[in-house]
Amino acid sequence: MRKTFFYMLGFALLSFICITSCNKQEAKKISGIVKKVSMDDDTLKDLTLITGQDSMVFSLDNVRFNNGVMLPEDSVTVYYAEGKNDTARAFIVTVHPKASVIVIPENNKNKKLITAPN
Repeated sequence: MRKTFFYMLGFALLSFICITSCNKQEAKKISGIVKKVSMDDDTLKDLTLITGQDSMVFSLDNVRFNNGVMLPEDSVTVYYAEGKNDTARAFIVTVHPKASVIVIPENNKNKKLITAPN
């Protein structure tokens, strides 16, 4: 009697674990161009990404950034899961590097040096 009870309890526990683990969402991957990054003081709140004709909004709570933090007009890849309302939850944001501009000083001695604005 005791063995049967433990077998039934084990089977019930195993069944419960199997049923509850089936509803986990898989992470999806999307690439696009950053349209807008919303900030609150020094905290990134959400990101609007354009992919072709569509745009998506991602929540940036507990996100990991690869290759730095993105700015508008950067190309990024986002791993995400569906979230509440129209906002998806981003897990990993990878920023794709832009091509650099090379300045050779010997060829440009007479030109004014252009620097970033303050």
